[in-house]
Formats: sequence, C-alpha cells, structure tokens
Amino acid sequence: MKHFSLDTNLIIALVNDKDRLHSSSMKIIQNESYDCVLCISAIKESKKIAREKIARAVANSLEIIVDIQRIKNKDKIEKQLKNSFEKLIQKDPGLTNFYTFLLEKIIEYIKTVGIRFLPRYLSNLSENMVRTFEIELGKILKYNYIGINFNDKKEISLFSDVKECIASVRFKDAMDHVIFCELVMNLSKKTLIDFYTDDKEFSKKGKKAYSLLETKLHYDSSWLVILHTADLE
Repeated sequence: MKHFSLDTNLIIALVNDKDRLHSSSMKIIQNESYDCVLCISAIKESKKIAREKIARAVANSLEIIVDIQRIKNKDKIEKQLKNSFEKLIQKDPGLTNFYTFLLEKIIEYIKTVGIRFLPRYLSNLSENMVRTFEIELGKILKYNYIGINFNDKKEISLFSDVKECIASVRFKDAMDHVIFCELVMNLSKKTLIDFYTDDKEFSKKGKKAYSLLETKLHYDSSWLVILHTADLE
C-alpha cells in the first residue's frame, strides 16, 4: 500500500498557519490521495522545535510586552505591537515564523482577555502549544504513526543491518538519522512511502543512504521516494 509522510518543518508548518511553509504543506496534503504516516521521531522533533523557538520568541519580546502595558488605548497597543515585532523580525529573521505566530496570539489574547495577565499567558505558551500540538495537527491531517519496535528481535536485527549499511552517510544530526531509519524500517513490497521534505541536505543524504540500502540490502527503488518541496513547484 502506498503512503506519504512529512518531515519536521512541514509538520510544524501545518500547525502554524503563519509559517512560510504552511501553504506548501497544505498543498501536499490536499493533493495527496494516499494515507499519511508520520515518523514518531518527526513528531517528537516538531514539538521540541516548537517549544524551543516559541520560548525564544517570547524571551526576545519581553521588552515589547513591558512597553505595551503602559498603553491604555487598545488600538494603539496593536499598532505598537506590529511596529515592534517588525523591527524584531528584521533583527532576527530566523525566528520570523514564530514571531508572526506570537504576535497573532498576543493580539488575540488582548482582544478577548485583556492585557493584565498577558505575561502569565506568554510564560505558558510554549508548553501549551506542545501539549495541544498533536490535537491541532489531527484537526488538519489524519495520520498513523510509524517507528521502530525494539521489542521485536527481527526488527532489531534489521535495524542493526540498516545502521551498518548507511554508516558512511553523515546526516547533519542524530534526529535526521533516526527519521530516515524509521522510514526505511517500515518499507516493504506492501508498504511504499513518498517522503516530503524542505531540507535540501536531508533530501541529498537520504537519497544517498537509500541507494546503499538498494545495493547492499536489496531495497527496491520504488519503496521510498524522497521529494523536496522545491521540486514540486
């Protein structure tokens, strides 16, 4: 059976509609006719990244929050927020997606609750998002999990063979290696996966690693197709 799967950044982008990859992620799932499977490690990494980057965005905007608490007019507060966050984004463009997300949440909170308890709300925002991440994702996308069953001796043996086979390929971090392993451990003649990623390095390293599995462990070229978002345009 054919399935499709998503890399970490595309998973995050589905949940954050302010993410630069949101429209790309939505197009993928809207155009796909197959069922979705997501690597357990990709879900874990998505939540970890979301927690860390939202926490950083909140920490970097504390001065802005202090300043707007002195403003009484709600219209002026929103204008000040937008101007301040624009400057913040210019200084730190790497967090643009999360600053945009944070700005929307702050404006929404002030309109519905007010400004008095905003600091408390923001201090819990990253943990709240992580806690509800899979719930929000499930509203957008129906999926099943795939991973590695370390209680199965045959699976452990195959995992060992896979790791040995791709040892010469240096993924940029341990999590990319785990995601790739979870993907290939769930492939067979009956289970084929198209994997979408926005990470050029993962795309390159993943294809290289998979070619080794084809040569050494007789994986079929049709079992896994790694698709970079740039190639879909």
